[in-house]
Amino acid sequence: MALNFKFLLLSLLVILFFGCSDSNDKKIQLLDKNYASAQNSQIKNKVQKLEDDIKIEISKIQAQNKLEIAKVEAENKIEIEKVKSSTSKDIALADAKVKTEDTKVIIYIAVIAGILLFTLIVIFYLNNKKNRDMKLKLHEAELKQQKEIAEREMEEKRLQMMINLVTEDKLPKEMQEELVSLMGKKSNLIIESKIS
Repeated sequence: MALNFKFLLLSLLVILFFGCSDSNDKKIQLLDKNYASAQNSQIKNKVQKLEDDIKIEISKIQAQNKLEIAKVEAENKIEIEKVKSSTSKDIALADAKVKTEDTKVIIYIAVIAGILLFTLIVIFYLNNKKNRDMKLKLHEAELKQQKEIAEREMEEKRLQMMINLVTEDKLPKEMQEELVSLMGKKSNLIIESKIS
């Protein structure tokens, strides 16, 4: 507005100055030209100022947008790092948990295998002990039987010798009678032991 007022004042002075001269038409045309050129330049100035203001405003908006984009990208990077850190921690915890569970499973398997092995050793030992005891009893029975057989054979040989002595009459009569009575008792015992 101040510019319009100055312009009007200037226009009035020019009109007054030229109004005093003879050629009024020329002065009015000149005045109209001056006014039109002044108005054109004023409009151009306003348009230029508006364009400059728009460019400045666009630059401000672009700078603000770039700043906001950078801020959002920085926040996104921070969030991504947090997620990566959280994920890596979760993965590490899961791995540690799996390893401890694997260790527990291995320990359980080892304990079960140890118990089974101990049980098998005890069963094997008891079975072998039973077999050894049975073999020992069989061997003792066999030795006893062999001993009894050997004793019977010896007794039979003695009896045979006594019979031979009695039949050959090499002994006195009293001894022969005693031997015959002894042989009768012993032969009964030998016959009974063979039967049983």
